[in-house]
Amino acid sequence: MKTTIKKIWPALFIVLIISTSFKNDVSSKITAAIQSGNSRALAQYFHTTIDLTVLNNDGTYSRAQAQALLRDFFSNYPPVSFSINHQGASRDASQYYIGTYRTANHGNFRFYFLVKSFSGQQRIQNMEIQKQ
Repeated sequence: MKTTIKKIWPALFIVLIISTSFKNDVSSKITAAIQSGNSRALAQYFHTTIDLTVLNNDGTYSRAQAQALLRDFFSNYPPVSFSINHQGASRDASQYYIGTYRTANHGNFRFYFLVKSFSGQQRIQNMEIQKQ
């Protein structure tokens, strides 16, 4: 029994490292897309439908509809910077992130997004943007 555990442990450790780096890589790409105000790059990480709240508009949108809403938001409120303030995980292995989006003339906005695994791919299922 101990021999089997000794053989399996390195493989499990490698899988854990790879899965953790994949999740971090996806969140860094999402963060980079928000920092640059790139709705097209951000939409690549949307689930087929996404629960989206942008200021006072909220609903469930297709990937294309959500991209259009975010394109308008980024156009009206160009980014100066974006940083993640808090992140965590839930029991179902989804990851959530809360960050501050800064603009030059319109103040700061709170970004929240929830990333879940769908068919082995990390996708944004929910995103909320609110004025701070």
